[in-house]
Amino acid sequence: MIVVVVGVQLAISLGFFAVMAHLVSHLRHDLGMLAGTITLVLGARIAVQYALFLPVGAVTDLIGATRAGVLACSLRAAGFVLLGTADELAGLLGAAVLLGAGGALFHPTAQSLLAGLAPARRSRGFAAYVIAGQVAAVAGPPAGLVLLTAGFWVLAAAAAAAWAIAAVLFTLLGEERRAVPHPDPRPPAVRWAGVRLGTRMVAGGVAEALRDRRFVRFAVVAAPSTLLADQIVTVVPLKDVGAGAATLFFS
Repeated sequence: MIVVVVGVQLAISLGFFAVMAHLVSHLRHDLGMLAGTITLVLGARIAVQYALFLPVGAVTDLIGATRAGVLACSLRAAGFVLLGTADELAGLLGAAVLLGAGGALFHPTAQSLLAGLAPARRSRGFAAYVIAGQVAAVAGPPAGLVLLTAGFWVLAAAAAAAWAIAAVLFTLLGEERRAVPHPDPRPPAVRWAGVRLGTRMVAGGVAEALRDRRFVRFAVVAAPSTLLADQIVTVVPLKDVGAGAATLFFS
């Protein structure tokens, strides 16, 4: 399980960061788009991905992690194909939506698989998963720079192939056995009381997390890292510093 999930993380992260490090330059110089339009395309992906994180968790529970992983990787593979071939705003926004939806599905899927491991293996699994993503984040942009010499569409096709390989790797996990749900025999009033109790438990868990000052401080400090990564991807290439310098800075 750990080997498959970490292999998937390495493959897809290499493809993702190889493209994202050079996407703004492609939109700016190859397609001649203005900074505002570029921001719209990048922002659409981020908005879709983060808006869908909560609902796709329920989808993953419904269809199973294996199927959700294959679907996530397929969506992102299609998104990169469209990203490499589109030259109009509508096509690029469609690619952004596919990439965002695929990303929203992938992360809860992979992490739920790791969370299901035995406690003795869980921390090592998460550590390997995180390290693989960070290694790929550093190695991806230089790999993308090499592929970029053949054209952006080649780079996007390579990323799509990486996500397609990841979809195949997910199939190695096999089908999950899920219990067939049976009708709840309890009276409606009792079921409703259970729903209210569950709601109070969730609210209590959120309140407990907010009372944990160390956790809150950590969240406040860590949250801007996403914005930092997006600024690196967007602002530096807009400065016309060249693909090589942008790659070095991103890595």
